[in-house]
Amino acid sequence: MRRILEVVISGACSIVPDTPFFELDAQGDWHEGTPSEVSVFLPDLTSPNLASWGDKSPKVFRAHHVPVAIFPMSRLSRKHSSMPVSAVFTDRKSKQSWGVIVLKAVQVRIGHQFKYDQGLTFERDKYASPMPEPSQEKSLWWVPRMRELVSAADSLARKGLKLNNWPDLRSEKIRGALYLSGGHASVSDFNRDVKNEPQPWDFDQVAWVNGKYVPAGNPVWKKSIGNEIKFAVQLTERFVDINFHDLENVYQTIRLKVPCFGDPLQLHIANVEPEVAAAFLEGPLSDIEDKNPGDPDFEGHYSVTVSRKHGPVPIRAGNQTGDGARPCSPTIFQGFSS
Repeated sequence: MRRILEVVISGACSIVPDTPFFELDAQGDWHEGTPSEVSVFLPDLTSPNLASWGDKSPKVFRAHHVPVAIFPMSRLSRKHSSMPVSAVFTDRKSKQSWGVIVLKAVQVRIGHQFKYDQGLTFERDKYASPMPEPSQEKSLWWVPRMRELVSAADSLARKGLKLNNWPDLRSEKIRGALYLSGGHASVSDFNRDVKNEPQPWDFDQVAWVNGKYVPAGNPVWKKSIGNEIKFAVQLTERFVDINFHDLENVYQTIRLKVPCFGDPLQLHIANVEPEVAAAFLEGPLSDIEDKNPGDPDFEGHYSVTVSRKHGPVPIRAGNQTGDGARPCSPTIFQGFSS
């Protein structure tokens, strides 16, 4: 009997494999890579930043996100758990209760019940079309790669950020970090339109001109954005420990019981909106003004890269005025710099 934990990652995250999932050769062709481990970083976006796209004024502030871990309360073993649960909410549709833990500069690891010898695999098909067919939606091809959005020199995460070489998360402006060395990775959701269909997106630099943001006219990417990644991890026991390690070297754990039948156990790592997290936000909001016309969420990724340059903004393909919707920032793939 297979026992599966699905680690679902969404929001403003950086997914950083030790080597790229897709590599660009000298002829400009993409090939599947061979990563063996993945580090996931959630930049600290707990203060609001200047709204930078789709707003009528450059003085409008955009609300922050709060990195959290979310899990089904029905699977929590309280007897074997030491990590306090920050809040509990109930899904109105399914009536299921979910536990929430706010990530405050902590490293998250899956316990020894992880079947590490399965290695790291991923959905690797590549497609020429700008939008996926339903049968094509699982491939990591649809997740933006920094190598396609900015120059190679600016796209790599600094090597010191590898979780094996643990950094000071506060100085790096990282609020949560997750490490995985096995499992099968696939896309589990997209930025969608009102019809619930994936849409093509561009990335471009923008400037504030005559009262609106105007794209520079040099778009890249030009396809749908897969913004939720699922790692399916095989387990060896009927339970799994999720370990939380903070900067004071305090280790705390939650133990989750794995169902023997039915759907896999899910652990969500996500950035949630303030209204969702209202019950467990800590402290008042503080306005931070940033006059750069960039995406505040996307800029958060640059705290983990070799560059401090501002990045491009996600724009709905074909939109040339800055009026239309833009997505919540996508998950970003990048490799480590040497």
